[in-house]
Amino acid sequence: MTDASVPSPSSPREVLSSLGELTRRVRSAQRGTWFPLLLFGVLTLGGIST
Repeated sequence: MTDASVPSPSSPREVLSSLGELTRRVRSAQRGTWFPLLLFGVLTLGGIST
């Protein structure tokens, strides 16, 4: 994720809209991490068992 600043929304509708966008970005980032973590776990277990 980046440390970019987000402008302050002025209405509750804008707050909810920006929260929804942030939620979608976080979920898509989380979906992209399962394969490298799985690969790292398999390699770790393979290294331990040899």
